[in-house]
Amino acid sequence: MLGNGYARRRSLCGSALSWLLCLATAAPITLVPTRSSAADATNGERAVARRLVGEGDALFAGRNYAQALERYAEAYRVMHVPTVGVEVVKAQRALGKLVEATQTAREVAALPEQSGEPAVFNQARLQAAHDVVTLSEMTPALLVEVTPRGAPFAVWIDGVSPAGEAPFLLNPGAHQLRVSADGYQSVEQAVTLREGERQTLTVQLPPDPAQAPPVLPASGASATGAEPKPPTPAAAPPASGAHASRGRTLGWVGLGVAGVGVAVGTFAGINALQTKPDCPNDVCSPSQRNDIRNSKTMGTIADISFGVAIVAGALGIWQLATSSGDDSKSAALPPTGPLAGGSERPRAFQVTAVELAPGPFELRLSGCF
Repeated sequence: MLGNGYARRRSLCGSALSWLLCLATAAPITLVPTRSSAADATNGERAVARRLVGEGDALFAGRNYAQALERYAEAYRVMHVPTVGVEVVKAQRALGKLVEATQTAREVAALPEQSGEPAVFNQARLQAAHDVVTLSEMTPALLVEVTPRGAPFAVWIDGVSPAGEAPFLLNPGAHQLRVSADGYQSVEQAVTLREGERQTLTVQLPPDPAQAPPVLPASGASATGAEPKPPTPAAAPPASGAHASRGRTLGWVGLGVAGVGVAVGTFAGINALQTKPDCPNDVCSPSQRNDIRNSKTMGTIADISFGVAIVAGALGIWQLATSSGDDSKSAALPPTGPLAGGSERPRAFQVTAVELAPGPFELRLSGCF
């Protein structure tokens, strides 16, 4: 027997034969095709279970795990009790069948408690619950990612469609993976998993020349929704329309710059007046020199900003006026908004807020540029 849990069970009931006798004294079961509890077993059935477990122990000690599993599984079918179930888990684990061992351990841990059962039954349930945790950590997992994204695909592992959702829990060792999807050629790939490994496998499906791939839903669209209609290509504008569009864009930019210049000039002018010191008879003290310098600086900024605003505004108005007649059929571009194909229209400068921040020279502008 392996593990401290199994040794504890043997210490309670002695040798393998006496342990099975102790197990069987709880209550008998009936040998029927469907498994039942240890409630109504006959002496003959208990003798069969004892013989099968004994043979399984001998085979397991000789490292013949496959035949040992056969004996333990048959004994578990005859006497569906926790102490025999953990023997099945032990053999499955030795064979590397971690997925099956985890399922059996869960079943054993959930076996209902019977009235008057021996203490080793509950110890076996606890051992099975511990095995579930240990085996879950040991069981490899495989996540399959398929490109192109959104293509509904099917996966077969070792010729069987895996149950449950990804990532797929598999036994350690080599596996053969096959992925297929409508409109694409199937891909077969070998993968080897180590104990406890979490692996992500990316599979590229090539298009099938004999079959057109299905139209994939757009990103973010519902998988059950209607297929999106392809966008209608926009007709190419004439050369004169493109020239007019560029002229209008420059016009909007000029007006935007003019607006920014007015905003900056206004702010700088107000700041210049606020920071100008009050010097009696135009005689200022040395302590007021910094305020005088700040006031002059802000005044210079105001003059420059208003000058830029005048020039940019005039150029913007001129561009808009001269480009309006180039293409009477092309509408003026709005400051914002998408073009066909998802590209953005040129944005004109537009100031929506001017904020005076703490400090003598901080100006914050917000809007579209």
